[in-house]
Amino acid sequence: MKNLIVRIITHHRLPALILTVCIFFCVPLFIGKDGTAIEKLNFKNKESNKQAFIPNDNKLSDVNDIHLGFATTVGITPFSTNEELLSSIDSLRAVGALTYIVPCREFDIEKLSHSHPYLTRQARQLLIDIGERFRQKQIEKGLKVHKMVITSMLRTEQSQKSLRRRNFNATKSTTSHLYGTTFDISAQRFVRYDFLGNKSETSRGIYQKLLEEAVKELRNEGRCVVMREYKQACLHITVTN
Repeated sequence: MKNLIVRIITHHRLPALILTVCIFFCVPLFIGKDGTAIEKLNFKNKESNKQAFIPNDNKLSDVNDIHLGFATTVGITPFSTNEELLSSIDSLRAVGALTYIVPCREFDIEKLSHSHPYLTRQARQLLIDIGERFRQKQIEKGLKVHKMVITSMLRTEQSQKSLRRRNFNATKSTTSHLYGTTFDISAQRFVRYDFLGNKSETSRGIYQKLLEEAVKELRNEGRCVVMREYKQACLHITVTN
């Protein structure tokens, strides 16, 4: 980049003022919201670019722009209102664009007040895979097996606006939850049911540690990007394919 600028100045005699203005306006296009430089890549070039957009660390702090990049590439077209979504849900499920998510062995679902229990098939499979790895890690540690708790899934623009009015911590920008590619998992609540169906809950740190281990493994395999949301005490996860 530096050599290119020198050549432009030397051979084309571009005025320094114009060059400065160009750099001032162009550089921000290559800077993430967290202030870190990211290479400008085409998300639609799937496998060759996917891993390049996932930061090479285990901090679980992938910024919103990265989630949106994947969500807008592999997700559905967002719906403006809840009514529009519900009127289209049967056709979306019929063609396999969305799947209905219900509690199972791998996870439980919290009562959803600002989202709907639907995800793309790929996001559903990722959710199951996280839950299965989390379960297996508990068994290996000799722990009582608990299920992770899903706290949010598909949103419409209407439900996102409603969430902002209730929760000031909700993002003011576009969220990847609009695309059916994203779900939130509680980082502090884990549940189990006895043979009578009685529910018990724990927040022990060992369960959070094992859940994060499972998520990091799948992230490192290029299956997802993750943002740890401290104020909501959850992991915000978006599928990448």
